[in-house]
Amino acid sequence: MHLYPRNKIFWIKWSENGESRARSLHRFLGLPFPIKNKIEAYRLLGRWMDAQKEAYPQKPIQTQTITVEEFYRQFLAYFSQNRTWNTTLAAKHRLRPWIDFLKINQVKFISDVTANHFNLFMETIGRKANATKNRYTSTIRTSFKEGPQKRYAPADPTRDAVHYREPKKDRTYIHGKEDLKKLFGIDDKPYATYLQFLYYTGCRRSEILNLEWADVDIKKRVIHLAKTKSGEAQLVPIPKKLTRIIKEMPRGKDQKLFPWSENEASARIGRFRDKIGLQNIRTLKDIRDYTAWVLWGLKEDPKTIQDTLRHKSIMTTVKHYDHTSKERVGKAVNRL
Repeated sequence: MHLYPRNKIFWIKWSENGESRARSLHRFLGLPFPIKNKIEAYRLLGRWMDAQKEAYPQKPIQTQTITVEEFYRQFLAYFSQNRTWNTTLAAKHRLRPWIDFLKINQVKFISDVTANHFNLFMETIGRKANATKNRYTSTIRTSFKEGPQKRYAPADPTRDAVHYREPKKDRTYIHGKEDLKKLFGIDDKPYATYLQFLYYTGCRRSEILNLEWADVDIKKRVIHLAKTKSGEAQLVPIPKKLTRIIKEMPRGKDQKLFPWSENEASARIGRFRDKIGLQNIRTLKDIRDYTAWVLWGLKEDPKTIQDTLRHKSIMTTVKHYDHTSKERVGKAVNRL
């Protein structure tokens, strides 16, 4: 369960049968008035949880052990009821090599699993990316800490697991206007127009894909974003260059400007980057990053860049998109 503020009152979020649910705390507890105080919210929720423990006491812990297959059968049955289908599928995919590894090493009962087994298993997948190793660790750790089968589990073998970190890389994968011209000059004109929308507006891929012709006001030179990441409708100014591009766009029967799914739009960038020789571009987000990179280079103030990217907090803009901080610090130190 997760407690969080929303519209000046506290809400509670939980997972039930694989679906995420949310409700205002006072309605969840059957109270006639909304709860606005954080301390009071946690106090009431704590009382409710204590009452649930008294009403539904846990069964005594069983000391007998079970086989590895039965252990993970119970875990996946629990997991499928409390997580989404995609998350359950990913857990099965990661647990399969782990279970096979235990079979090869003749570990029949789950009580026989040790930290040494886990460390040897991580060595067998040593060629995988660091982020993938961390996901394997997280899934195996969850199997020992969640679900009804955890009463049979020994001490968590992943307790001393190493968290692998990727080396920090430059966020900018588009190097200069030449790369940008190559992107905008691809032989798929509708997709090239879509990429120009991303660059000139600083919008996210989903925000542009959800655009309809009714959302574009050429006279006032604004785009109305009905669906955004924050959930709030927003207005985005249209630059002069983009205005000319919009006027040249053909209007079909479809109300949307770009009738593609998010996955289709993302897959296309992978096809074209090899053709035009820009293998350094990873995803469509690189175009949004480059928009921020250009604005920082033009010495725009952080608030303007935040409004362009529509970040809720200016800290996000400064922390993740400011590439000029080292240069500014260097100049400041040289003045000493």
